[in-house]
Amino acid sequence: MFDACDRGHINCGSLKSERSTMIMQAHRPVGWILLGALLAYLVYLSFTAYLNPAFLIGYANIFSC
Repeated sequence: MFDACDRGHINCGSLKSERSTMIMQAHRPVGWILLGALLAYLVYLSFTAYLNPAFLIGYANIFSC
């Protein structure tokens, strides 16, 4: 099977660059969603570690005499 690029009807360089641009644009939202999910998970872990009773009791004992 021949591609339109092989038959000489379309400029090969522009066709390949359009395909790569479309692939990048299709993957861009997925990347942002994964980055947001990772950030949300890190925030969740940091708050659960900070609000851990053992940590809070140890932090409170610093201020007691």
